[in-house]
Amino acid sequence: MKKQSKMIIPIIVIILVLMTVVSIGQEVQLGIKQNLEVWIGSNKISYNNNDVTKELNTVVINGTTYIPLRNAANLFGKSIQWLDATKTVHITDTGEENDLKTQLAIKNAEILELTKRLEGGDLDALEDNLNDDYETYEDVDFEFQLSKDDDEIIVKISSDEDDWDDLDSGDQEDFLQDVCDDIFDEFDDVDISGYIKDGSNKFVEFECEYDEDVEIEGLGGDIGDLEDDLNDALDDEDFGELVDIDLDDLDIVVDGDEDDIVFNIEIDLGDYDDEWDDLDDGDIEDFLEEVYDFIKDVFDDADIDGYFYDTDADRKLVKLYESGSSIEFTYY
Repeated sequence: MKKQSKMIIPIIVIILVLMTVVSIGQEVQLGIKQNLEVWIGSNKISYNNNDVTKELNTVVINGTTYIPLRNAANLFGKSIQWLDATKTVHITDTGEENDLKTQLAIKNAEILELTKRLEGGDLDALEDNLNDDYETYEDVDFEFQLSKDDDEIIVKISSDEDDWDDLDSGDQEDFLQDVCDDIFDEFDDVDISGYIKDGSNKFVEFECEYDEDVEIEGLGGDIGDLEDDLNDALDDEDFGELVDIDLDDLDIVVDGDEDDIVFNIEIDLGDYDDEWDDLDDGDIEDFLEEVYDFIKDVFDDADIDGYFYDTDADRKLVKLYESGSSIEFTYY
């Protein structure tokens, strides 16, 4: 009988231990088990239009953005203190010292942003914007690649040469000027150089400095293209007006090559004899010089002579020619 009593005591102890373990296990299971989706540094935070994401070290948990309380307090000029005795976080307003810390943090963020820009941090975004904005321009498709070399941005544009040639020279120049202006909106302290290519064939080169007009080589192609472009510009009155003379009755003919160019503005004085006599010399010379400037923008190394030519009498009326760095005129 005594032997049985001795065996009962250990059995009771074991049962009590098992009951305790089961009780503890049940308490541990009392909450809600949940899988969390955590993203670190995925969201940006702006304070007074300045990026302060780095200072705040954001964490996104299940779609909600969390920031460290102490980092936020320091950035926003607050004093923070943890009282362990009461398990309380105390946040209070601060004076001038913390205001200066806030200003310093903002300035550091501005410096970081400027540094990123100088290092080309926005170059990829700018490339994306150009591809979005100019993917198709006047029914011509373009694709952009940008790179940066010190203080120069290199612009590589892919397009179809025949489609490009279908654009008149004014649209071609406007396109490249718009592209350069968009780049200068992001990087105003750089020079721009670039080219347009069809496959591996470069057919236009250009460059531009800030607040200057784009300079283009190869614009207009050959002399035949130039003649078409001149007559398009004539129809658009890009060269001005000649009083009482209908510009639709004029025609511009081009001869020569890319090194020596002669243009004739043909007019039939059988129809406009009196109107021609009424023109001032200044009006005639200005018109000739506008045509000259148009050609010079396309073929800047060419020697250029230009004439008003009477098709009725088959004779020259006025000649424009280069004399050193000046433009001179001869009347016949």
